[in-house]
Amino acid sequence: MEQGQTTFCNEIKSLLKSEKGKDIARRLDVTPSIVSQWTSGATLCAEPHLAQLVHHYAEGTSDYKERELARLVLLLWAERLRTEKQAHWQKCPEAKDLAHHVLASAIEQVRAAQASMNGAGAPSRLRGRTLSDFPEAFYPMAVITGDKREESESRITAGDFGAVSASPAECRWLQRLRLRHDVEVFGDKVFVLENVETLKRRFGEKHLLVIGSPGSNHLARRCLLPQPSPGWTHAAPFFRFNPRPNILRHIENLLQDLREFSPKQLVGRSADQQIERELKHSLHGLFTGGILDPTYKDLWIRAEDVPPNYDFGLVSLARNPLAEPGSGFLCVMVAGFHMFGTAHALGMLGQPAGSGEVFDRHPLGGVIKVAIDTRRPFGDRFDDSSAEWDTESEYTIEHMRSGLKEIQAALDQSRHIFVDATEVRECLKLLDEL
Repeated sequence: MEQGQTTFCNEIKSLLKSEKGKDIARRLDVTPSIVSQWTSGATLCAEPHLAQLVHHYAEGTSDYKERELARLVLLLWAERLRTEKQAHWQKCPEAKDLAHHVLASAIEQVRAAQASMNGAGAPSRLRGRTLSDFPEAFYPMAVITGDKREESESRITAGDFGAVSASPAECRWLQRLRLRHDVEVFGDKVFVLENVETLKRRFGEKHLLVIGSPGSNHLARRCLLPQPSPGWTHAAPFFRFNPRPNILRHIENLLQDLREFSPKQLVGRSADQQIERELKHSLHGLFTGGILDPTYKDLWIRAEDVPPNYDFGLVSLARNPLAEPGSGFLCVMVAGFHMFGTAHALGMLGQPAGSGEVFDRHPLGGVIKVAIDTRRPFGDRFDDSSAEWDTESEYTIEHMRSGLKEIQAALDQSRHIFVDATEVRECLKLLDEL
């Protein structure tokens, strides 16, 4: 009999973890002694406060929280049934047994529903994650790829500007990742066309795998903005392309203006030679600054020069810019200057699948170098190309922290690092959140 009370009491303790009673009391507008009674089992936490506790302290998506609240309410009712000595229960013990059976069955069904999600919506580990834990510690997940850029009046949108068409070949090795069956793939145009509230509902409680460079994926470009749009937060990728901020702002302002245009007007803008020249110049400028690597001491920039028989790419952890602060939802970004770099960055993420060995000494990502035999027919180049981490790029978490602080101190003197102090601070903050 005592075990029933202990079970519900322990569930409340587990939900609150190490939160201080006075902080919980302040948030729920109760006294600290009430919180103490809940955690000791002296008083049962009733439904209104139980719902608030789940809302504030359960970790996971809204679907997961709904199931967790249902399970705890059923446990609460079972505890009341065990402890209350009402006359009508005493008159018909069989009815009480029936109620016990129904509640036990319902609790088991909720638990089974949570297990059948196979972790979908359940909280992934919030601390200590690195790319060695990919993909197991990064669910629920959505994949974001670049899209085809349309020109016809029946299909054109603002999302068809400011980025080139992505190649399906960039996703050649996506299957190596062995992602769960509930992972969905989205095109990047939604991040231009939908408002931030809709985007938050759709993507704010997921980890994101972002495939493609800022020149072919709108979300990849937005993750580099020095001043995020309203409702967005700094993605703060540890490894990132290094374009000038004015180029990023120019593309973003252009897209904002184009959202108000009709399809017919958009077709006219796509044929405007001045707009075409501006976009071509801007897209070229996205790749002229190399790749920022905070572990590459004193130089900080890799891949400033890309010979014809090589491509460079990156894999990087970042923050999900649509998630609530502190929620722990991340972006994993894979991109190259060209198609080969992106494809091999994705392949690097998935090989060897699940072992984490590739990222043991590159825990937050890094810069890759792809060797391409340009003498081969194009169709054979993928088969014969190979990727490896760029020279002398191994590091530890502390190396990353030290490098970020040194970049922070050198920003005033540096003319080739196009990040500001705010972004470096956000990277250091993200490092503490991992």
